[in-house]
Amino acid sequence: MESTKEDPGRGTPDRPTHSLLSDQDSRRPTSSSRVENSLASSSIRVPTTERLSTTAKTVDTKQVGSISAERRTQNTDQGQQPKSPSSSSNESNVSLTEDVQLLSEDPFSSEQSRALFDAIDELRICGAGQDLDLPQLVIVGQQSAGKSSLLQSLTDIPFTVGSGLCTRFATRIISRRTEPGTSPMIHVSIESGDIDPFGYQENKERTGNFTRALPSMTSKVFEEIASSYMGILPGSGPNKKNFSSQVLKIELSGPSRSHFGILDVPGVFNAPINGITDQEMAGVTKMVTSYMKKSQNIIICVAPANGDLSNQTILNLIKSEHIENSRVVGVFTKIDSVGDHDARGGITLQNGWFVVQNCGPNPVSRLEREQAEKTTLSKPPWVDIPEQQRGTAKLKAFLANILCTRIREAFPDMHRTIAKSLAAEKERLALLGDDRTDYAQRREYLLTLVGRYQDLARWALKSPEELAFDEMKLRGMAHHAAECFAEEMRLNGNSFEFLEIADGTNGTAPNSDKKADLYKEIRIQIRTNQGLELPGMSNPAVLKPLFRKQTSKWQKLGQDHLESIVKMSENVAMKILAEVCKHLNAPAFTRNDLEDVISSFKAHAEKQAIERLRTFCQEITTFPLQTSNTLFLEKVTQAQHARFRDPVNLKTIPQVFGSWAIVDLNNINDLFDRMHPRGVQNTEDEIHDLLKAYYEIALEDFLSHIQHRIVEPFFQDKHGPVLGLSPNYILSLSEERIEMLGGEEKSVIDLRRDTIDKIKRLEDAMRIADQTWRRTKEREA
Repeated sequence: MESTKEDPGRGTPDRPTHSLLSDQDSRRPTSSSRVENSLASSSIRVPTTERLSTTAKTVDTKQVGSISAERRTQNTDQGQQPKSPSSSSNESNVSLTEDVQLLSEDPFSSEQSRALFDAIDELRICGAGQDLDLPQLVIVGQQSAGKSSLLQSLTDIPFTVGSGLCTRFATRIISRRTEPGTSPMIHVSIESGDIDPFGYQENKERTGNFTRALPSMTSKVFEEIASSYMGILPGSGPNKKNFSSQVLKIELSGPSRSHFGILDVPGVFNAPINGITDQEMAGVTKMVTSYMKKSQNIIICVAPANGDLSNQTILNLIKSEHIENSRVVGVFTKIDSVGDHDARGGITLQNGWFVVQNCGPNPVSRLEREQAEKTTLSKPPWVDIPEQQRGTAKLKAFLANILCTRIREAFPDMHRTIAKSLAAEKERLALLGDDRTDYAQRREYLLTLVGRYQDLARWALKSPEELAFDEMKLRGMAHHAAECFAEEMRLNGNSFEFLEIADGTNGTAPNSDKKADLYKEIRIQIRTNQGLELPGMSNPAVLKPLFRKQTSKWQKLGQDHLESIVKMSENVAMKILAEVCKHLNAPAFTRNDLEDVISSFKAHAEKQAIERLRTFCQEITTFPLQTSNTLFLEKVTQAQHARFRDPVNLKTIPQVFGSWAIVDLNNINDLFDRMHPRGVQNTEDEIHDLLKAYYEIALEDFLSHIQHRIVEPFFQDKHGPVLGLSPNYILSLSEERIEMLGGEEKSVIDLRRDTIDKIKRLEDAMRIADQTWRRTKEREA
């Protein structure tokens, strides 16, 4: 904030400097300080040198200017419905032979500067502007601010403010000075815009088909290009189109021109206008905002000197979007509409506030226009503004200098950005893979995909340490599942609980209901299956029905285990397929189709595994009980020894000396009954011990059979969910199937095409940047 000083001539302190985009003053000026106060109350930084007179003439900018020729042009440059340019009797134009003002102290006079200027334009021509932030001058303002008139003064192109067409799309003007003796030229073309804010989808079409060399630019040429090539149909209705997202490029060249470039965008709206939809007004704001946000762009903010800056939409937009002060250059137009004042006023911004006079409604020569502007600027309050900020010529020189500086500063970073973006796009293209347009390419792609799948699937079974994701390590998961299944079978696989003889309890009094249930079942089977054997003889036939009942849960538990293995295998296969498809950028329909293939393999292999289990369980319960396992006799003998040593059996022995026992003959019969196998209780114990020994051996055989004869073949099945997706499967498919399965999604095709286009643009940009940088270094040397 600048300090205020007392003016001895006026007794009034200077107004302090206001920071850029500060809070606005809502007070309405009513005196001759109208211009100064309206500027100071805006969001713009406005230091002033002296206050305008409060005792002399007053200035009401809404009432003055009616006598000015410029005032008569505002109806056509202020958002009202335009008149056809053909209705103007005096049509303005820029001719190839017209004398054009050269910039004094042209910043592009050096070969290095011209090379950088041309390089920026070449980068735009090759389309790099879509990918890079290229420095440029962008002129913005709201409707009726006088942008078109200012642009005409800067470029000597008649933008025919009466037609309104030039503000319906962005216009890029490139001016170059050529060697003496060369012919002047005007060349127009249409380029894609950076964005499509109106939803016309114009940028999806291949633009650039329109290109034309012209002898002169006239309002008729503007109208023809706008209506015939950019599709502008002003008005309201479903078939109307008031704006275009495309850019009209006008290239001017000749020995009498200066190097200069500027982009004009449509003016933003501060109020609805007939025939313009809310969507179109929002689209204009979006377009303007997108250009202002680009960090390399220099924003030329145009505002009318005869209006209230607090009502300028463009200034509020600059504030809301936090546009850097250093990138904003202010320009006040329509200064001849303000009136005369007897005091001085200074208007500056960080990059300078400039004041210019608009072109009149009728064509005049450049000298006449300059003279009219010079006359206006020689009057108060404009005469007190620093000379370097007064007039179109000063503004153009300043803009050329700041553009040249920005290009020089941006070029080194631009070169690095191109290299980085190019590397990223090439990596993206590599991930997308080669295009697949014929049968051979699609089959090769599918073979590559299933080949990679097979590698990971085999690792999942044999070398899980090679896999990056634990969810793919099937062998470890299956091993854990087998351990859990074995534990479940040992704990809950039997229908009745066996008696643990070593627990100190004999068969007469089992220590749980389940154990009692087993002895109860043994008695039932002895009674039910009694045959020709004499009383007191054991019947071995009772073991088979007892074993069948004891193993009745095996098939259900085994099937539950197999189903968990099948589900686990399918999940691993799907995870492997997803990872391979991601790595090879397989389209969604290919992945979905191959997932269905895995599911079909799973269903078939699961059915076979369940059938093997059912057959095995049936054999266990129907085949004769037999075993060659020596553990069977060992287990039975161990049980008999344990029963013999049971203290209950030895309670009839009254005295024991070391390893000797004295038996009372009175209790000898009781001892015989307890130990003799033909006793009723001993018969039940014998059957129990035989059943228990055989069950334990059969259970281990069952677990081994499940693991080695059912689960492992399921894993290794060439038509199973794990290994079924193989090159042999792909080679067995029909051509039609491969054509469909190996195709690409349209989004991938479009992305590859766009990536290839972007790589080409960036490679062209890299070539341009390298050549330009090399030439500038050579010239500096």
